[in-house]
Amino acid sequence: KKFVAYGRRLGMKMAPDFRGFLGQVPKEFYEAYRDKARFIEIRWAGFDPPGKFIHPADPLYRELWKAYLEEYVKRYGTDHLYAAQTYSEKEPGRTPEAQKEIDIAHAKKAVEAVKSVDPQGVIFTQSWTWLNRKLWPKENVKAFLDAFPEGDVMVWELWNDNAGGHPMYKEMDYYFGKPWLMGFLYSYGGQTNLHGDLAGLVKRVREVATEPKAKKCLGIAVQPEAMHHNHVFFDILSRLGWNPMGVELGSFLEEYAFRRYGKESAPKMVRFLKELAASVYGSDDTYPSLYHLRIYEIRAPPPPSGLQSIWKGAYGVSLSQRSKFIPHLQRALEIALEEAGRLGECPLFQHDLIDVGRQFLADLFNLRLAWLYEAFKSGDKKTFGKEAHILDEVLQSLEMLLSSNDYFCLQPILDKAMALPDVPKDFDQRVRDILTIWDGKILDYARRDYYELVRFYYRKRVNAFINYLEEKIAKGSNEIRDDELSPLYHEIEQSWVRKPFRVKKSEKYAGTTAEAAEEIIKKHGLTKEELRTIKVLK
Repeated sequence: KKFVAYGRRLGMKMAPDFRGFLGQVPKEFYEAYRDKARFIEIRWAGFDPPGKFIHPADPLYRELWKAYLEEYVKRYGTDHLYAAQTYSEKEPGRTPEAQKEIDIAHAKKAVEAVKSVDPQGVIFTQSWTWLNRKLWPKENVKAFLDAFPEGDVMVWELWNDNAGGHPMYKEMDYYFGKPWLMGFLYSYGGQTNLHGDLAGLVKRVREVATEPKAKKCLGIAVQPEAMHHNHVFFDILSRLGWNPMGVELGSFLEEYAFRRYGKESAPKMVRFLKELAASVYGSDDTYPSLYHLRIYEIRAPPPPSGLQSIWKGAYGVSLSQRSKFIPHLQRALEIALEEAGRLGECPLFQHDLIDVGRQFLADLFNLRLAWLYEAFKSGDKKTFGKEAHILDEVLQSLEMLLSSNDYFCLQPILDKAMALPDVPKDFDQRVRDILTIWDGKILDYARRDYYELVRFYYRKRVNAFINYLEEKIAKGSNEIRDDELSPLYHEIEQSWVRKPFRVKKSEKYAGTTAEAAEEIIKKHGLTKEELRTIKVLK
């Protein structure tokens, strides 16, 4: 209620329920009505959702939705916006025909329920579920939207920021004339690595703002899976939402540097930002830090694809582009450190220093891992040993950097949460679980750089991988078997979730964030020869 009231005081329209009613009821309700109403079976990612789902064509569906909305409006008031998301990432019907029937029934009942409570009500729905073209061919999307009377629905698009040259709004004929918002998920999976094409973002939003076919686009919808990182991207995205034609990247970076770092430091910090805009913020690439994942095999595909990483359950992404970012990240760090005397105590500067430092180390780790793998496959024990040592040093440096600031430490967050009244006793275990294995259903979805997570989880898995290769190369073998590595990873993962950790203050880095960053440059800064080597990864 406080959140909603605060937004309204700022003049914002508030819609605190982002999901809407999907007919989900407790199991006790299901047992009482199982013979009186129609229900559908729904699962998500291997999980059994709590409760059961009423079929939207059943009269009880509308009745319950109406009752839900009445209580919702009573508690929070209304700005006449109501969520009616589809069965996102779920298959409510066993056949495409049944799926279509259920989704259209859901749309019609949504309108009936909302209008019965609020005649001025407008429904908003996401386009995320339409990414599944098998279940949602273009004609089904049109049929779903056509089920809403004119003016009663708005589409919140997801996710334009990763659409490349084929945005959904073009595929769906600008949502068939329905009002819509240009949607940005960003930070998919909770990613906090530095990413996002700033120049491309400005270009895409401007194109929509001037496209006659997009006249029903009412603005921008920002729906991130992680916040409080990549501040510059969210800042420019918000500016574009207000005035797309008034944003130019160069002048924006200058103004952003002035606001964030102050008048005296702004000229130098603009150079810092431009190095990022030329690398990590110059591409929509979301290539992960490989220490965040189970590592199985790295291979070099035929030219000109370049080195790729192949990890279980994911796809290969070019490493060559990421390796070219490393010199820019190093220069950005060096530029920022020149202002450490003036900005060292500034929390925003510290945050940015850690963000760029950890990204530098992450891309360096990925590159060194590729070199380690090449040495392993060729049987070069000397180079293998050298790269194994460097990889461990990179992760140690990452731990040092993260531990220099509580914002990047998990223990203070858990301590604060566990001190709240009525918090579940296993809350800390739940956090460790969802950050990593997610009940064994979605491994490494929420990849984060917390000091303790790197130290007690990611680094242990990397060490297990390196030790495994070390044993193989000692025996003259260059074979990597998933069935041998997986049990090693599984044991580490289960141990992380089951066993609480405590970190003494003396175990964390005692210096400042700037001092940690300086140590990283001294230890891991690239030589001219290493820069030359990176350039040949084409």
